[in-house]
Amino acid sequence: MGHLAVLLSLILLKFAEAAPKCENALRNEVRWYFDQTHRICMATRTDCVSRFQVDAELFGTEEECTVNRMNRFWKNVRVRCPVDLRLATFARTNGDRVPYLFDARMCHDDGFSDMCEKSETCFTVEYLGFCCNDEAFLGDGPNSGIFNVTGLGGPGLNIQGKAVAKPPTEAPVNCNEDGDRNEVEWYRNPQGRGCVAQRIQCSLPKFGRDIRRDVFPDEQSCMDFWFPNEHILRTFDCGEAGFSAAVDANGSPYVYERSLCGSAHDSDFCNRDEVCKTLNDVGYCCQRSSEGPFKYAQIGRNDPTPPLRFNRIRRVIFGRS
Repeated sequence: MGHLAVLLSLILLKFAEAAPKCENALRNEVRWYFDQTHRICMATRTDCVSRFQVDAELFGTEEECTVNRMNRFWKNVRVRCPVDLRLATFARTNGDRVPYLFDARMCHDDGFSDMCEKSETCFTVEYLGFCCNDEAFLGDGPNSGIFNVTGLGGPGLNIQGKAVAKPPTEAPVNCNEDGDRNEVEWYRNPQGRGCVAQRIQCSLPKFGRDIRRDVFPDEQSCMDFWFPNEHILRTFDCGEAGFSAAVDANGSPYVYERSLCGSAHDSDFCNRDEVCKTLNDVGYCCQRSSEGPFKYAQIGRNDPTPPLRFNRIRRVIFGRS
């Protein structure tokens, strides 16, 4: 027996060395345990190394845990993701999609989580944590709901009618049908001063997009042509910690016509993991970033060198106008 114990210890040690950190790994193996403090079955992972250690009996499914440890009581949990984002869920045996509920201490202050994947963000409600997809309209789960966790009634009966959630919001048809924003072009802002951008690739624009003849490959060329010697200062504030305005490779914020922003995740410019915001005369996109609010000035130069322009006639955009 002594040799067997040593062998098992070596195997476990090798697994710990080889296993990835949970914050960097896909969520493959999930188990449930009964938390004695809060008296509810919680999820944990067994396929990676977690910063949060669980010392309790593990069950293969949530239902197995609740039938064995919660057969005399229940817990109602209400969770909600930010607008249009969907809960990361698993399916109970009756097909109901319910969120992974875990100890809130698995959401770490550095932004990483022992339960959520890289494409998800960890949120908490009281002592519980849950994951929301970063990209709007992604995933099989609802946006919010009330979920009953109990073993009352025994196998099968304990999950009947225990998940109350509306169908998730559907993705709008807009420029996002062509994927994430790649190349953009710039033109004079018809709704105010300065220059604004639009996606070059957009087969299904939701909001009006005029076919423009004078477009420029970059912001500076547009400003030099239309607004030489002008200085247009704006403040970009996403209004929420952990978000900042999306910028290009040069650090300049993308701005676009205000009318191209319909709602938080319905825009002909922003990606679906970004939030659409507006100022008085332009729209901009907020993405996850630690930069926070900042000021930026569009400055036109009185440069005698003619800026490079595109001939808009060579491109045809299909869609609503």
